[in-house]
Amino acid sequence: MRIRASEVGLTGGNACPTIPALMLLLAIAAALLAQSVPAADPNAASVEGVVVNAVSGEPIPRVHVSLNLYSGNEPRSYGALTTAEGKFSVTGLPAGHYGIGASRLGFIFDGRRGSLVLKEGDQKTDLALQLTPSGSIAGTVVDADGQPVEGCGVTAESNRGGQGSQSDAQGRFRIGGLAPGKYRITAQLNEPRTPPEIRTDGTMEVHYSETYYPSALDAAGSSTVPVQAGNETSGIEIRLVRTPIVEVSGKVTGLPEGAGGASVTAQRRQEVRAPWVSRFNFSWNAGTDVKKDGTFAFWRLAPGQYRIQARWFSTAGANMASAPVDVVVADSDVDGIELHMAAAGDLTGQVEYESDDAKPQAPTDQSRQPRQRPPQLMLQGIDGTMGSMSGHVDSTGAFTFEKALPGRYRVMWLGGRGYVKSARLGSSELAGGIVDLSNGVAGLLTVVISAQWGSVSGTVDTGDAPAAGFGVVMLPDNEESAGPMGTQNIRLHADGSYSLDSVPPGTYRIAAVAESDMNEVMQGGDEWEAYASVAETVTVHAGDKATQDLKVLAKQ
Repeated sequence: MRIRASEVGLTGGNACPTIPALMLLLAIAAALLAQSVPAADPNAASVEGVVVNAVSGEPIPRVHVSLNLYSGNEPRSYGALTTAEGKFSVTGLPAGHYGIGASRLGFIFDGRRGSLVLKEGDQKTDLALQLTPSGSIAGTVVDADGQPVEGCGVTAESNRGGQGSQSDAQGRFRIGGLAPGKYRITAQLNEPRTPPEIRTDGTMEVHYSETYYPSALDAAGSSTVPVQAGNETSGIEIRLVRTPIVEVSGKVTGLPEGAGGASVTAQRRQEVRAPWVSRFNFSWNAGTDVKKDGTFAFWRLAPGQYRIQARWFSTAGANMASAPVDVVVADSDVDGIELHMAAAGDLTGQVEYESDDAKPQAPTDQSRQPRQRPPQLMLQGIDGTMGSMSGHVDSTGAFTFEKALPGRYRVMWLGGRGYVKSARLGSSELAGGIVDLSNGVAGLLTVVISAQWGSVSGTVDTGDAPAAGFGVVMLPDNEESAGPMGTQNIRLHADGSYSLDSVPPGTYRIAAVAESDMNEVMQGGDEWEAYASVAETVTVHAGDKATQDLKVLAKQ
């Protein structure tokens, strides 16, 4: 819509509009604004609520509350700020599934409980959100002689994530914005992974490896630091561990002539306490390039056990990897490591269903039921093998994992029904559905899917405490039971009873835990160990209903 100045009385360069002309301009602006603002949807939903301090119960002003609509490829976000009374209101919401967010500096929102489903015309007026005051950790980093260390990176990590800081000239550090819980603290200097300095003044370079609080080279020898809501845990001293500078070197063979871009990773084995995995777990530590002559070298690896593996990714898709080699790094060089490359290959196989119940069920009425994805299997890397791959299963049960790299994998069923009962590669049975392709792909993979679930139920003696404050967590007792759905949790019914259904056969550890600890306990480690005294062992057989009564942990 174009308006000429002459039409509203603006004829001169410095002329002012007359009163009628001004009124006309205002009317035009109002009309244009009305055209740009969509009409209110009479079927829209609305949400009202309040945000309070989880510790004091007091309302919190100026909190940014967001409602994020999960709507395919076009997510939308709606928001509001809380008033001085901690109240907020969001209107004009279409029906759908929303994720809830709430943020303000100095507070933590537990987003794992933030979800909401709205129907057309819903008017929810009682949404109550809680923010927990964040805590902090403060302390100093010192060297082996007790002198402060400047510029050292310090990280506090828990199952919920981590935060970092850096030590100042006096070795002091402070890490804020932490949710209540237990944290593992590490300190590491930012050193290049190069050979030791060449010095002519008679001194030698001193090297410090990544150190766990209070002064350990791995998590097994460390201590956790507790953080309480709104409080600071101070006086934490991390004494760095001095270690020798050693070289770990070898040669990669089997690469195509002139191939470039190959790399070698060194993953450190860390002892873990989680009951559902093997005694050791691998975490990425370092990487280096392969030289033109096939040689490679690592410098400044901390003492410990490592898994060394080479990989090469071709632009043409002819990817390769080596079988992993385990080495121990101590106080002297490790050389002569040989890594022979093997090409990625297509791993083909066949799914066998134990019964009709285990077969994927197609919708009987396509017009009413949502479209189902084709069933598929997944290979999930374990024991240091990185990545995963999936293979779709056709109507005959055939599947192919394309370009599977050497490594160790766990077979997982993503067909919507059933679980992996057994698997074999060629004629060899695979314990726990673990496929070892370290030396390349060979043989037909056969996977048997069963729907003969078991279940576990019982009651929990909570004493005088209400059942609403507790739940039950069940973890596989060993890695062979650690497939998908092997880890389960559920909150107690009002009468203190519980029931875990669709449990794959196996042996499990089960415990009643505080509801606030459920997510952390499912991760294992120190959180699980805290409940070890009340954990029970239960064996579930196919099609059986096991019972196990539990007790809660006595208050300290």
